[in-house]
Amino acid sequence: MYASFFGLRELPFNNTPDPRFFFSTPDHEEALASLIYAIAEGKGFVVLTGEVGAGKTLVTRLMLRHFSTGIEFASVNNSQVNANELLHSVCSEFNIDAPANATTVELTRMLQDFLLSSFAMNKPVVLMLDEAQALTREAFEQIRMIGNLEADDAKLLQIVIVGQPELQEMFEANDMRQLRQRIFRSFHLGALTRSQTEGYIFHRLSVAGASFPEKILSASAIDAIYEYSQGLPRLINTLCDNAMLSSYAADTAEIDGPFIKNVINQMMTVAQGGSKYASPRVKPPATWQSSSTGKLQEIPTVSLRTQATTARVEAAEFEQRLHAPVTNSEIDSLVAPEATMSESQAAATGDTAQMRRLAVLVRRLLAETKSATEDVRSVVGESRSARQAAEKTLSRLSEQTARTGRLTISLRNVFDNLESRAMRLTQRSGSESSGSGSAPSGEGTRRKTTSKSFDQALKRNRRSLDEIRSMIESARKADTDPDSDSKASPSSNLAKQVRELAEMCKGAALS
Repeated sequence: MYASFFGLRELPFNNTPDPRFFFSTPDHEEALASLIYAIAEGKGFVVLTGEVGAGKTLVTRLMLRHFSTGIEFASVNNSQVNANELLHSVCSEFNIDAPANATTVELTRMLQDFLLSSFAMNKPVVLMLDEAQALTREAFEQIRMIGNLEADDAKLLQIVIVGQPELQEMFEANDMRQLRQRIFRSFHLGALTRSQTEGYIFHRLSVAGASFPEKILSASAIDAIYEYSQGLPRLINTLCDNAMLSSYAADTAEIDGPFIKNVINQMMTVAQGGSKYASPRVKPPATWQSSSTGKLQEIPTVSLRTQATTARVEAAEFEQRLHAPVTNSEIDSLVAPEATMSESQAAATGDTAQMRRLAVLVRRLLAETKSATEDVRSVVGESRSARQAAEKTLSRLSEQTARTGRLTISLRNVFDNLESRAMRLTQRSGSESSGSGSAPSGEGTRRKTTSKSFDQALKRNRRSLDEIRSMIESARKADTDPDSDSKASPSSNLAKQVRELAEMCKGAALS
């Protein structure tokens, strides 16, 4: 509701474990890093405690985001169960099909089979027990037993135990010493300090889209928030959410200490038994106290409703103006010398209309710039795709050229061998005919005929080689010509011609 009033993209103080709003402190960083290390190295048991709303769930969410789909993960939140029910819940979370009447021994065996299968695939299995301070001793003993399922050199199951501070006291008991000795590391998330509280609030406002979060909440407001929340993130979120909502209803964009204290009083009034239908009656800081009586000055409920309705109408008009195109006349009317106003004049008159109009125009121009940037990115993406397609085509053509070149060299070697053999046969037939005059005339005639037929085959093969070379050149031109619509594949024609040439060479060799 109040996001657009403060210039935000979204509500900044929702009490949900959203990793985008994670604010890093030394305690949170150490807990997160140790969780990741313990799971990656198969250390077994890890304990994470903290006050209600200290950020335990958010740390576990960040741990899951780190491993993504690289682990098998299950979370058991129902702590009021006995040992057998706990094992049923664990098997169900890991999608192990276990009968409803399965005994503890049967459930343990099925869980072990699942763990061994995951271990063979090099996939860690992580079980998280949330709100573990409510678990019974029997359930903890069962957790210890399944934690003993291990291979020769690794723990098959990594168990993260999460709970409130009293969980640490439970582990100090003598009957818990066996489980306590198996814990690799134990962490406690404390409350935030005053400076961390300020950083936490400004961080969430910045993530939500605030350019200058310190202008929304003053230093005195931060002091009042820290005094009330004692540095617990959940209480900080609740109070800041109520304060910004009340500020929106009161049509004031600046929140100070007295304003926060009034919001706290209204929240506590409702919590201590006031009407559950009553809304906090919050006033702007300017009318916080009456100069004569020093008491809080109440604003009628009807006035608050009217202000809230007016604020909603103005917010809707504001959104419409944000999406309207910017004209040069609007800019000229606001940046003209006679239209400007000094800060002293603005403070004296209290007129902020000029500043609001400038802010609206700036945001509209930013929206148009963002749209144009997206168009440019789209065009660049299309150009990159076209370039990649061209590079792929060039690579294919280069490969085809290399293949045809290797084939040409092989064919040339074949014909050189044939030509050498023909010369040797010719020389041999001539020497035999001159050295042996008594050779039968039929043998000489047969050799001359063979030599003649071989010469003819060689000529035919040379003509075929010329044709193949011509076809290679045609194939190259066809591959490089994008407008070529030839249906016949040059590569298939070339392969056919090579087969014919091989048959001719074979026939010539036999001859």
